[in-house]
Amino acid sequence: MPNIKSAKKRVLQSQKRKLQNRTRLNEARAITKKFKASENKADAMKLLPELTSQLDKLAKKNIIHPNKAARQKSQMARMANTFVAKVANATKEPKVAKEPKVAKAPKATK
Repeated sequence: MPNIKSAKKRVLQSQKRKLQNRTRLNEARAITKKFKASENKADAMKLLPELTSQLDKLAKKNIIHPNKAARQKSQMARMANTFVAKVANATKEPKVAKEPKVAKAPKATK
C-alpha cells in the first residue's frame, strides 16, 4: 500500500473502476451468450441492438478496443442474417445415403 495520500486514493479509484469495468464486460458477455443461444431469428434480432449498444459503450469507455467492438458487432450481425439459412437447413429432411458404387474389374488384356 502506498504512503502518499493521493496514491492511496488512486489505488482505491482504480479498484473501483476495475470492478465496474468487469461488471460491464460480463453483462456484454451474457447478452452475447443469449444471442448465440437464441432459437429463432426474432429473438436474435431483438437482442442485436442491445448487444450493439453494449459493445459501443465498452469501446467508448476503453474497456475493449474499438476495433474489437466493430468486429464483434459485424460477426453478430452476420450470424443474425444467416440464422434463417441455418434454420431452413435444419428443418429439411436428412439426405438418404446412396449405395456405394461397385468398382468394375479391370479388363484383361490379350
